Amino acid sequence: MKMRSLWGRCVALVLLLATIWGCSTAYLPFTRSYGAHRLWNDLAVLNRAHTGVCVYDPLRRKVLFARKMHHHFTPASNMKIYTLYVSREILGDSAVAIEIGRMGDTMLIRGAGYPLEEHGLLHWLDTSSAVIDCTDTLLRFGAGWMWDDYPYSYQRERSWMPLYDNALKVVMDSTGTFYWYPTDTHLRFVIDTALDGRYHRAEYANVFYVNPRRWIYPDTVFIPLFAASTWRRERFARIFPQYWWQENCPQEWRSGAEVQRLPLDTLYKRLMYHSDNFIAEQLLLMTKYAVCGGECWDSTWTYLSSHLLKGLPDSLHWVDGSGLSRYNQTTPANTVWVLDQIWRRWGQERALRWMAAPGREGTLRHRYASLIDARGEALLYAKTGSLRGVYCLSGYLRCRSGRWVIFSVMVNHLMDDRNLALEEIERFLQYWQERY
Repeated sequence: MKMRSLWGRCVALVLLLATIWGCSTAYLPFTRSYGAHRLWNDLAVLNRAHTGVCVYDPLRRKVLFARKMHHHFTPASNMKIYTLYVSREILGDSAVAIEIGRMGDTMLIRGAGYPLEEHGLLHWLDTSSAVIDCTDTLLRFGAGWMWDDYPYSYQRERSWMPLYDNALKVVMDSTGTFYWYPTDTHLRFVIDTALDGRYHRAEYANVFYVNPRRWIYPDTVFIPLFAASTWRRERFARIFPQYWWQENCPQEWRSGAEVQRLPLDTLYKRLMYHSDNFIAEQLLLMTKYAVCGGECWDSTWTYLSSHLLKGLPDSLHWVDGSGLSRYNQTTPANTVWVLDQIWRRWGQERALRWMAAPGREGTLRHRYASLIDARGEALLYAKTGSLRGVYCLSGYLRCRSGRWVIFSVMVNHLMDDRNLALEEIERFLQYWQERY
């Protein structure tokens, strides 16, 4: 009897194990978690760096996997996720481009941060009128930006009334001929075949040097303008017969000024698909304008932290809109929380709409090819973030079961080859895509 009872127990145990083995791992949280931890321990590059990760199920509202998710990291361009969230919640689908008022025969104008094309701006303004420009002054660079990155497109100057994206567009066509825009005698363009590099700009002047021997045509580059606000005012002085700038707008005029609004859809796409730092900074300026009417980050931050960001699980040090500043500090848990808010407030379709994806236009076009299904549809929708020694990836992942997870991987103090870190992140995401 004892042998028969023991035999029965063994059979039952074998059947139970076979049942468990045959079940989908989606229903085995302990097994899945154990496998994820084993995999993570094998990711040597990520473990040598300061790495935090959070994987979250928005349907079950449960953290599935976490390592240092409440530790603070430099997020780089993952900061743009926060910029997208607050700017779209406050601004919606359009924003004020410019304020225009009249005092007799005089027009008063004030920029609100929207990137403008000159022909569009002049459509609203009477070039025969006297114009008072009371657009506020603004520090051209953000706190913590690199001082020697001034000639590179990713660090263009901020301003309240930017024209031509505050950059000189230089094009080399298939014949090797250069064209630049805007054309302006106050912007000096110089061919220099001795230049060490493709192009350069004088630090404190709008003198642009290009070396055609270093270009692979056809090609286009954008070189930041120096003191973009000053250059714009000088340009306006040549366009309008009576033009002058004053620092402050009369309050009685502002109360009766009309506003011109423009759509934001294209700007949101540039922000997220191409990680456009200039657009990020201008969107944050537009958000400040909507909240408090100007350069007032303290009151804007007070408003955001008590409303849109009230539920953040950890402290947040937010300095700029683009993530160029290393003063920015956040956690994977914070980033997942913001992505979850976007998912719940905007819905799945709109949340995914703004994210880059493998095989699609944007920063992930040539990355994470394994996260494209057999029909060519992306399984990963995410935002990258990179600085020297920093790589972050946060977004949404569609799993084999049809479920979605929200994740954030933040890597700081990366001393190994960045491509090796990307390969390990891809392995980690593949694990969750296949097993959840």
